[in-house]
Amino acid sequence: MSFAFVPIPAALPAPYLFDQGEEFVIVQWTSLGSGHEYEMQWKESSSQDWTTVSSILSNSVVKKKGLSSGKQYQFRVRARVTNGGWSEFSPSSEPISPLLDSKNQRMEPPTLVEAAYNSVTLTWNPANQASLYQLQYRGEDSAWVTAQNKTSENKLTCDGLSSGKKYQFRVRPEYPTGWDNYSSPSDFFLTISASPFFHELLGETLIDSNGNQYGVDILADKLVGIYFVSRDSTPCQLFTPQLTQFYSQLQSEKKNIIVVLVSLDPDSATFDDHFRSLPFLAVPITETNIIEKAKVACLVDPRFLPKLIIYSSSGKLIEKSATSVVLSPKTFSQWEEAGVY
Repeated sequence: MSFAFVPIPAALPAPYLFDQGEEFVIVQWTSLGSGHEYEMQWKESSSQDWTTVSSILSNSVVKKKGLSSGKQYQFRVRARVTNGGWSEFSPSSEPISPLLDSKNQRMEPPTLVEAAYNSVTLTWNPANQASLYQLQYRGEDSAWVTAQNKTSENKLTCDGLSSGKKYQFRVRPEYPTGWDNYSSPSDFFLTISASPFFHELLGETLIDSNGNQYGVDILADKLVGIYFVSRDSTPCQLFTPQLTQFYSQLQSEKKNIIVVLVSLDPDSATFDDHFRSLPFLAVPITETNIIEKAKVACLVDPRFLPKLIIYSSSGKLIEKSATSVVLSPKTFSQWEEAGVY
């Protein structure tokens, strides 16, 4: 007779607060997926004695009722494959409390104004007599993080997020009597990411002339110009100053376009000398595979440079040979219009 081996999961990360009410908290932890059970325990932070809430939980979100406002509690959790052995308990959560006793109405959660590739702009209804606000955010499987410790505005851009990820937000006001309760969590808002076309063609990393690196998702929601160029090509030497002036003007007007330089220079030294004074982003010259991809896709023939191709944010071709058109505000407006449809 043979027995199937049932693995014991590794210890989970500490649980974290999802939401809170006047006499309850909602606690969440990282889910291991279907086929797992969880045991959650709780205690007052000042106590050493743990009490089991349940040892047959199939969900990784639990509401613990019957708690007292003003007291702090901690939680821990362990997991097992159904009918298997238990993991070690997770570390204890940070101290968690129900909502504070307050005479003020709890704020409504923030709402979405605009999502970008690495940021989300939010707004919320001002609270009467509130002088400051504090905003927090969390990813799908993470604890709350303070995005802005103090702001007097009721609109804020939360930067430093990852592209293509979902985030929730909550806000709390400061009254003359002190900080009040956080709002309930917002819906999940999704940061945007660049078209798969640009990931496939350009790779994952772009650089500027100072050596700063950017994820290719910086191209999300932008018109994109891909500029194939070589320093020692006479036609390139004539066209690059025109494009530089045009692009710099567009950037000063905060137009929604990014030009990405793809170098056909023979070596890194030539590329560095060429690129250091230009305002574009670039594919690192070590990423030589892009030239082969471009050749296969019939985007560029190295014998005929420069080549500037304009794409919409979705990767739709707008202008196959922008080096042969007049670079003007009218031309850019035509690209913008074509990029919408």
